[in-house]
Amino acid sequence: MNSDKLSHTLRLGCLPANTGLFSIAKLSSDTLYKIQSDENVYLVDRNVGGQVFNLILEDNSCATLSFICKRSLEMIVNVKLMKNSSFSLYFADFSPKMLHLIINVELAENNANCSINLASIASNDDDKSFEINISHLAAGTKGKVNCYGVVRNNSKIKISGISHIHNGAVKSASSQNAKALVFDPDAVAIVRPILKIDENDIEASHSAAAGKIADEYLFYLMSRGLNESDAKRLITYGYIKPVLKGFIDNEAQQEIEKLIERKISYD
Repeated sequence: MNSDKLSHTLRLGCLPANTGLFSIAKLSSDTLYKIQSDENVYLVDRNVGGQVFNLILEDNSCATLSFICKRSLEMIVNVKLMKNSSFSLYFADFSPKMLHLIINVELAENNANCSINLASIASNDDDKSFEINISHLAAGTKGKVNCYGVVRNNSKIKISGISHIHNGAVKSASSQNAKALVFDPDAVAIVRPILKIDENDIEASHSAAAGKIADEYLFYLMSRGLNESDAKRLITYGYIKPVLKGFIDNEAQQEIEKLIERKISYD
């Protein structure tokens, strides 16, 4: 991360006494954002555009960064966490056509932790790729990745990335979970999470799955009176909806619910 960039300090108050809610139309790609020590902030960009976004969390700070993506873009998110800091990212993707997202997280000092949560729906001829890299550089760090994709028509989703526990990062923990639900024969889902471990005293796990919906799920829902389109819509909604918990304001949640409904129309 380039520390020579213009630095902007976010002082938004502490939770729960002050929600720290900071709604922004667009984040600057030329700014290094810093969350000060002991701050707890929530940032949401409801119309994210292509950019490089840089963030540093200082000691004992906490930040939640939530994106709603509604347009094609290429984007890189770089985050560096210092001692005892905590970072959560939620990315709800409803973009058309092309999307390329790279997230790099550096757990630089002891007991830093992060949680990356992503949900994407691809349809028509969408081509989307997501790469999430987490580097454990210090003891007691924790990294968790949860990615969910739904692929329709002749669209494509690729989910990849490396969680690397470096030598000396003892007592660290890494978890990767990536799943893609494929609805149509011409749709493509590629899921490739990678664990790289250079330390013995750690905990690490990963899971990856890509495939069509089980016929028995559809049969069960249709046996309860739903037609096939409504059954697929319900399954998709349940698959994607967990990302909603990253948007604490009702307006953002309602917008996501409408975008999900619009994107998963099977009529």
